[in-house]
Amino acid sequence: MTHHPLELSEVRLHIAQYLPLADHKACALVRKAWYDDFQPLIWQRLSFGIPVQSTRLSSSSLDDKAQQQVREVDDLYKNAHLVKHLTAWIVHETAKEQYETLFERFDHLVTLEAWASDRDGWEAFKELIRRNDGLQQVKLNDSSRVWRNIADPDLHTALSEGKHTQLRRLDITCETTVASLLIILEACPALDELIVDRSLATLSEIKWDSNQEEGEGYTNLPTPSTTATTTSAPTFSLQQFFLKANVSDPVLIDLLKRCPRLWRLGFNAMTDVIHQGICTLLQEGLLPNLNTVHFARQFFSCPRHSDILFSVPPQQLREVEIEDPYPDMIAALYELHGETLERVRFSHVPNPVGFTGFLLRCPKIKQLEVSVSGQEYADIRYLIASPWACLDLEVLDVKSLGLSKEVPSSDIEAPLPEWILELAADEKNEYAPGCPEWEQSQIVFMKRLGEMTKLRKLKIGDAKSSLTWSLSTGFAYLAELWALEEVDFGARSKVDSIAELEFMKDCWPNLQKMVSAELAPGERKWLDENWPELTVETKAASGSAQE
Repeated sequence: MTHHPLELSEVRLHIAQYLPLADHKACALVRKAWYDDFQPLIWQRLSFGIPVQSTRLSSSSLDDKAQQQVREVDDLYKNAHLVKHLTAWIVHETAKEQYETLFERFDHLVTLEAWASDRDGWEAFKELIRRNDGLQQVKLNDSSRVWRNIADPDLHTALSEGKHTQLRRLDITCETTVASLLIILEACPALDELIVDRSLATLSEIKWDSNQEEGEGYTNLPTPSTTATTTSAPTFSLQQFFLKANVSDPVLIDLLKRCPRLWRLGFNAMTDVIHQGICTLLQEGLLPNLNTVHFARQFFSCPRHSDILFSVPPQQLREVEIEDPYPDMIAALYELHGETLERVRFSHVPNPVGFTGFLLRCPKIKQLEVSVSGQEYADIRYLIASPWACLDLEVLDVKSLGLSKEVPSSDIEAPLPEWILELAADEKNEYAPGCPEWEQSQIVFMKRLGEMTKLRKLKIGDAKSSLTWSLSTGFAYLAELWALEEVDFGARSKVDSIAELEFMKDCWPNLQKMVSAELAPGERKWLDENWPELTVETKAASGSAQE
């Protein structure tokens, strides 16, 4: 069988490693895709893992087919200079002398995604980065199976020779210093996205490896030289900076001063000095393009950290992502940035009623993702009118949503506002006599949902008590969602019958994907026969998706 070159260029060959601690079959070493039609001249992507050197596995334990596949892989390495996109991981017990011969042929990489589980593997990938000066994206990870960080104050040595002029994205998982990052930014003029998923500490606080004694600092090597503190230092092109772990090095403020193009900044935890320094930068207008902030949960272990949010100039933020938002933070957002916010992602909202007021003051929101904390669900009536003031919504993702019929009164944090109760009362005459209150709530919810005619993606999933997606309980109100491309009913909900599927096909002409609980055999058959172009995924209660 012959494959189109564009199709083959996206193929990734996976060579699975045999793990000595796992009870896997020895012959399950190699997994490959379209290898028989391998054409080296058009091969673009390669993903592999280095087999473990283990006393439990020898070449004699492999059957003839597995040994042949290993020989084919050796042949593939001869064409490694054709590979542009490499995904690789190095596992424990790999012989150190293998590294140089393994990577020496990869010299035309554009993207690299690498995992190392020990110091030797980490240094091998750094050497690979150093040699490939055409790299545009790099993701370098510490993949230790135990929670031990790889520390590397000399991270910059892989990128500091001034040859990586095309590097635009760097994502690293190691403990390093701000000084090392400064040298990288100076050496990579095109770098516009930087993600650091470990601590940024001072040099004396960093441990060289996991075998070092507690409190033994990394002090043997000199601090990298930098011009960061000079007033004439050149600016960087960095536009997106994510700090996913603790920050204690005050030199970070000097780094941020040199990033006037920065428009996205993500925080986790930091010292008081860093906190005050960032507030000062914002108040003095030294980050004029900042319009997106991401605050991780650990960052807001103390309410005073919301000072950073208050320091952003009014009507400047367009996107926020906050875990565990405090009430004063939500108030600051709609008071200071209600006219400019377009994308909002809140996790673990403590008070859904207050959140309703927030949305009513942010009319330009286009993308809304929210989950509610406390109990694992929230009464649907809390959110019944929340997004409906935001008729420009294109993406709506509401998690942990439930109906009042299964919500114990002791779990409701505040009484339902009168205006929410009035919404249901105004619509009551449209329902059949004796319609229970929870069903009234759902029908009103569906009616408001149907007013958001610009929706492209809708996810109302993982409800504690499932919503009923039925024509008899308000589903017909969604007839005008013509722009809808993707709908996710969650792991506990699905459409009620084939009638709802027919309704969706007639009313949602642009729908491409549906995610729901397991469909009945008749519903699945109807989709196969009448709507084969629709991608359907089903979720078990645990949330795992299946085609």
